Amino acid sequence: MANKITSAQLVSYFQRAVAEGWGYVWSLNGELYTRELAEHYHKIQRPTSKHRDPKTYWLKDCAKWIGKMAADCSGGIVGAHRQYNPSYQDQSANTFYSRCIEKGPISTIPEIPGLCVWRDGHIGIYEGNGNVLEFRGTDYGAVRTKLTNRNFTHWGRLRDAEYAEEKPMIFEVTSPYQRGPAYEAMQTALNAAGYDCGKADGVWGPKSQNALQGLVEAHMPIGVSITVEAGGVTYRGDAVR
Repeated sequence: MANKITSAQLVSYFQRAVAEGWGYVWSLNGELYTRELAEHYHKIQRPTSKHRDPKTYWLKDCAKWIGKMAADCSGGIVGAHRQYNPSYQDQSANTFYSRCIEKGPISTIPEIPGLCVWRDGHIGIYEGNGNVLEFRGTDYGAVRTKLTNRNFTHWGRLRDAEYAEEKPMIFEVTSPYQRGPAYEAMQTALNAAGYDCGKADGVWGPKSQNALQGLVEAHMPIGVSITVEAGGVTYRGDAVR
């Protein structure tokens, strides 16, 4: 497809929306929500979600978004695509997810920025490091949330986005601590091999690093490449001394 968006561009678009405080307005695709548009939608009683009353939605419920850029959850993705392909088709959250070329349970999400995170009727974009960028709802607008605090059920690789070659995971202690299913799988494997990580909770802290370093020093003092299987997803990385 010509003018195909990259995953980095998709993430950047959502980061901009969060930074600039864009609003959430049903059916918008990253456009200015003007007073004229709000009044027009109110006048014609434009349908909205089943959770909102069109008699109050456009002028009252969305009052704080008038004069701001706005989108709904899937409209944010559509708007990002239209930066590079102006004729990109409007579609719902469920349609985006149904067309993903790869998908899985949220507990198995790879550390790949630009993946979508989905539950029935709602979608967001994975920023990386456990963060989600989403047009969360009329009361919230565009926000950054923690994946662990939200109720997404699945992740997906969007069909119409190009994903850069995955970078190898680096097992090292960072601030904040790295976390995810690959780290939990590594902790489980290290504990089973006799290198104590404590509880396999997927949070990579000093105890986990010390256990891994023990493995490295015992078997390959100059370093070791590691492959981890977690929830049907393969992760590859390097142990760093």
